[in-house]
This record gives sequence, C-alpha cells and structure tokens, in this order.
Amino acid sequence: MPAFVSTSVFANGTSVETAIESLLDLDIHNIELSSVHAYEENILVTVAHYDAHFLTHNFFPPAKERLVLNIASGDEKIRKQSVTFIKEGIDFAEKMDIPLYTIHPGFAADPIGESSTKDNYDFQFAQNVVGEHKSAFERFLNSMYEIEKYLENKETKIAVETQGAVDKKDLVLLARPQELAKFLTTVRSKKIGLNLNLGHLNLAANAWGFDRQEFVDQAKENIFAVEVTHNEGVNDEHKPLKAGSWYMSVLKDEIFKTVPVIFEGRFTTENDIMDSYNLLAAVVGE
Repeated sequence: MPAFVSTSVFANGTSVETAIESLLDLDIHNIELSSVHAYEENILVTVAHYDAHFLTHNFFPPAKERLVLNIASGDEKIRKQSVTFIKEGIDFAEKMDIPLYTIHPGFAADPIGESSTKDNYDFQFAQNVVGEHKSAFERFLNSMYEIEKYLENKETKIAVETQGAVDKKDLVLLARPQELAKFLTTVRSKKIGLNLNLGHLNLAANAWGFDRQEFVDQAKENIFAVEVTHNEGVNDEHKPLKAGSWYMSVLKDEIFKTVPVIFEGRFTTENDIMDSYNLLAAVVGE
C-alpha cells in the first residue's frame, strides 16, 4: 500500500473540502480523514465528490457536539456514546467503500479535553487523576467485542491504534508489550487489527523501558495500518519526519509495503507535508 497523509496536518476546524483539495493540489491522493474537522452537513456527499483513496480516523465523520471518545471509560454513558459513535463511523466508511477506519483504545481515565499546546498533543486530564488501568483495559476489550459483533456483515475493517505517553503513561492503553499480547489473544476477528503508531511507540518504549523493534515484531502479523510522526521521546509532538531516523529504518521491512503508512503531522507547512510524504513514498511506495 502507498504512503498516505492525514488531514490532521491542518488546523482544527478546517473544512473537509479545504483539507482534501489542499492535499490534491499537492498531488497527494491517498488521504486519511482525521479528527480535526468540525461538523458539516452532507459530509458524505462532500467526500464522495473527490477522486481519491480515503481512510477514516477516530472522530470522523465529526458529530455536532465534540466528544472525546473513550471506549474504556468507567462512565457507562461515555463508553456507550463512544461505541455508538464508532458504529456510526463504520457505517460511514461502509457507505463510502472506505476499507479501513482507525480508532483509539481509550484511556484509563476520562480526558477533560484535547491538548492546547503545539508542543505536545497528548490529551489533557484533571490534575492528579489516577486511572484504574486493569479495569479500563477490560472495558476496552468488552467494547471491542461489541464492535466486533457489529462488523460481522460489514466490509470495512477496524485498526486499533497503539498508544504511548511519558508523563501520562499510566493513563493510556495498548502501549506495552503485555497489553498488546492480551489484545491479540482476546480479539481474534480478521476484521480487527492494529494501527501501529510509531510516534506513540517511541514514547511508550522510553516510558516503560522496552525495545521498539521487539514491539513491532510482536505486532507485525496484525498490522492493518501505520501512523508515523517525529518526536524526541518525551512529548507527542507530531513533527515532520526526518531522514535517517529510527522509524525510517523500521519502515524498510517489506510488511510496510502492504499496509497504508500515514504521516499524521499537526499544524504542518506545505513544504513539511511534501517532504514527509516523499520520505514515506520513497520507502513504502506511492
């Protein structure tokens, strides 16, 4: 599969039409529709208008009211709302013949909002919040069972994104090798796989002290997509890619020529978009 660019590269609230046309103007036709967009009427008609290869990601298509999705929430109302939203996202992808919808596994505590700084795109949590990690992971797996049942008569597949953080390492799920192993042995549907986020992997490996390549090898047979950005191993910076970085070596594996590999930068210049896309395309194809 070729290199993709996520519409996350644009500012929050950018219209879907503006984002798609901006990438098409750069001759980028492989586009992940991401979570930065505001609600729009008739968004299905808007997307269907374009000749491009689309994937969808998490909070897409956007709802009228902003919701931080958490399918692992201890608040049953939030958990149910999140699962319902994902089912609606599956329906959208199905109607549009979009083959893959990538989602987040949720958190061990409910975020209070999205990041307000361009230095770190981790979600924000209440000060001194303590998450019940084990029970949250079980709620995540139970939600995945609901989603798995919903996929039975669908063509669209789901890829669950691997997570990672340093300061908030206890609040994110599907970040450590033991969690990955439990997910892979519990969720066995051929329609559900992994969205391997290499930026998150760098943070998780630094936080928990495990080997990045071993994690990749553990995930390899179940990877449906890859997201990649640059960070220095402390904050989720979503910076443009750098030639010669560790993740570029990882992406040389033949497995990554068979799945979408997505640049998921934030607030990125046109030059940085093209440079990152070209780096990916040179390794995995375009």
